[in-house]
Amino acid sequence: TLELIGNYLGCPPTVYSINCWWSFANDTTRIPATQLFHRDPDDFRFVSLFIYLTDTDKGNGSHEIFKGSHDYETLTQYLTSFCKENAIKTDIVSEFIKMSLHNDGNNVVLDKFIESFFRENVVNLHGPRGTSFIEDTWSLHRGVPFSKRDRLVIWCRYGIGVNSETRLNGQAAKMLSSEMLNSDLQQYSFRKFVKED
Repeated sequence: TLELIGNYLGCPPTVYSINCWWSFANDTTRIPATQLFHRDPDDFRFVSLFIYLTDTDKGNGSHEIFKGSHDYETLTQYLTSFCKENAIKTDIVSEFIKMSLHNDGNNVVLDKFIESFFRENVVNLHGPRGTSFIEDTWSLHRGVPFSKRDRLVIWCRYGIGVNSETRLNGQAAKMLSSEMLNSDLQQYSFRKFVKED
């Protein structure tokens, strides 16, 4: 995984955040930061590894990503082509891009716009516990609200260097023993989580 992520980032990755999150069924509170299409502005380049620790169904706690939205050129070409094919004014493209950048997305209007026009470009990621995927979360993405069962997901974020997310209460989080890491790449990537032996 570290080699794959390093190839995408163009350098050995730095693990800067490891999280685990329970979401509970029938909680009707929509969480704007995660359940509306949004971008994560963590680093210059970064990706997240997600692992479902509970079964996750399509439309019930699954993860959605707007394919190609991490790259402005690809997104602009797609939106422009879509508008021309559907006789929609192309000035909507710049408005869409602006809306997706303002407050990193997190906008009900943006959500409705994507659901109305671009469902075909949204990929839904779900599956049994153990299902995992790696995503550039600068892409527009969201967690789908759920009702049937509780969901537990773990995600690990990898970037190109140290950033504000590597801190815990103002101090670097040290949780691992260096003896747990078997290679130079692991030693480097997890260096912010290694406690002094």
